[in-house]
Amino acid sequence: MNISVTKRPGAARLLCAVGLTLASIAASAQATPPMDQPYGNPPPPMMNGEPGREPMPPFLHGIKLTDEQRDKVFDIMHAQVPTMRSREKELQQSRESLHKLALANEFDDLKAKLLAESGARIMAEIALMHARTDYQIYRLLTAEQRRQVTDRQTREARECGEPPRH
Repeated sequence: MNISVTKRPGAARLLCAVGLTLASIAASAQATPPMDQPYGNPPPPMMNGEPGREPMPPFLHGIKLTDEQRDKVFDIMHAQVPTMRSREKELQQSRESLHKLALANEFDDLKAKLLAESGARIMAEIALMHARTDYQIYRLLTAEQRRQVTDRQTREARECGEPPRH
């Protein structure tokens, strides 16, 4: 299939959105380790890292950190791993229960609603944990490093046809 982006102005935006969605799905699929992995594994692979270096949040990609900053980022991320792992297990159990209910002989609307709400609550907690962690890490950056993060995010948004962020 050949799509001419120049003939369809919205096509570039659509292609960028589809690409970001697929990348997000791929990262999400890799982010949750299988249930049979033992507790205490390193943070999920959704964090970008360089070979021989500790994993870093994606917004730090390309930002040069001092050794002290790297140590603090590691401490922040390491501190949230047990709680994050616990929430991910709960989310997986909620999803599995909802799936089993969908394939059962009888469907219980109330039970399905409770399971769906539980899963949504856990996903919200995970999103909040990620936001808190990102905030703590962002506060470690110098003014110049923050400018670099903002500039890259603005450039990436523009490339995807998104309006500028303020």
